Amino acid sequence: RDLQPDVVTYNSLINACARAAGARDASAFRRALEVLGRMERSGVSPSVVTFNSLMTIIARAASAGDIPDCGAAVSQGKQVISMMLNAGLRPNVITFNALLTAAMRASGEAE
Repeated sequence: RDLQPDVVTYNSLINACARAAGARDASAFRRALEVLGRMERSGVSPSVVTFNSLMTIIARAASAGDIPDCGAAVSQGKQVISMMLNAGLRPNVITFNALLTAAMRASGEAE
């Protein structure tokens, strides 16, 4: 039987990148974007969960000090929101909460 990855499979891979971001892996966001690219090339459409996972990576990287400041965190977050909108998806409360968390952590305002 020929099994093909689906949105859940790809989201799991992106979530693995998010866990790596929490372990001070500065390349986690880049790797997650590579997974997203493979996902799209294989014909699997990303979901809101996919993009929220990308936002989580930004927040964790900010917490680990891998994002230099609030402006950089917001810039990366805006990139994710732009990709979401281009995919025909709307950000939700989780998306914006993750973006705010990333900005606060990058600015040193969150513990």
